[in-house]
Amino acid sequence: MKSNTLIICESTDNGTDKKLIEVFLKKLTIAPDRYIINPKGSVVEVIKFLKNLHQLREITTGQCEQVLVVVDADEDPNNRFREICEAFNRVKFELPESIGCEITRSTGKVKVGIYLFPDNQDPGSLETLCLSGLIGTECDQKIQCINEYLGCLRTKSIDQNMTINNQSKSKFRIFHATPDPDSYVSTITECIDPNSAAFAKLKSFFSQCFKSQ
Repeated sequence: MKSNTLIICESTDNGTDKKLIEVFLKKLTIAPDRYIINPKGSVVEVIKFLKNLHQLREITTGQCEQVLVVVDADEDPNNRFREICEAFNRVKFELPESIGCEITRSTGKVKVGIYLFPDNQDPGSLETLCLSGLIGTECDQKIQCINEYLGCLRTKSIDQNMTINNQSKSKFRIFHATPDPDSYVSTITECIDPNSAAFAKLKSFFSQCFKSQ
């Protein structure tokens, strides 16, 4: 590891979370040599990795100065935040006091930043965030059609127990299923506006983390 920042996310090496993070770090002109993104596949795998993070060579040697955890809040942001904090060895790491808390530095500890999609506050996911940042009249029309489809399912008493979070995930995946279902990941950033106000908190989080180094 040549970077002093480790970013851990729910993703695969070519997944949407990692791709979105890379887009915003590039937009903020954060040099690639300042960070490494370590995708773990699922939040369960993220938690498992964090529990042994204090044994990582880069942590024990002091090479890593900060760890950023970027995952979905899902249904309960407070519970997700608590799960993440409890996974860390508190002797080695300085943890934020609450969701959305600014990152600070204590001598001798690796600082930790936590961002929960969509906005480090509300329930939801990466898909919830991206739905808020879609651009273009065509996107609006397409979402309207998807809403009508989901509404039809409800009137037929089909999939009535979907959570709001799962509705957002379904909407975003249906959105990308046409016209080319195989292009889901490759087109993920083409339909969003990186300058949208929807992404302001995410960009602020990364700016604060790298500025405090």
